[in-house]
Amino acid sequence: MADTDPSEHTTESEPQKKSRHYTLYMVAGAYLLYLVYEMIVDIQEGTISNLPMAIISSVVFGAGGILLLLYAWRMTKKQKEAENAELEEIHRKEAEEKKQAAPDTQEEHHFLDDYDASADTDLGTEAEQTDSHI
Repeated sequence: MADTDPSEHTTESEPQKKSRHYTLYMVAGAYLLYLVYEMIVDIQEGTISNLPMAIISSVVFGAGGILLLLYAWRMTKKQKEAENAELEEIHRKEAEEKKQAAPDTQEEHHFLDDYDASADTDLGTEAEQTDSHI
């Protein structure tokens, strides 16, 4: 087998890494809420031996799960807003570049507009006159 450098195969951008972290936070938050649900079911069935500890754990895990989900959701939302702002900036720069390139083409059109077609016809008629004199 050939030795390969793992960094050659994984070229993730910083936003992709952050997105993966936020996804893991969401999964962890959902898992904590699942644990809370299971504890509540066990409390209702009466299978918990230490009721006060189960209630405290449920509250702590529930708050932790909700906070993790909210944090991951807000960070994902901010990341998408930043990406959208970056795309808008790129589009704005492209539009400015096109706008700057446009006056050059307009100058070419003005050059053609300034072209006097009557000068060619005058030359043509002079050439015809010299031909007729010969």
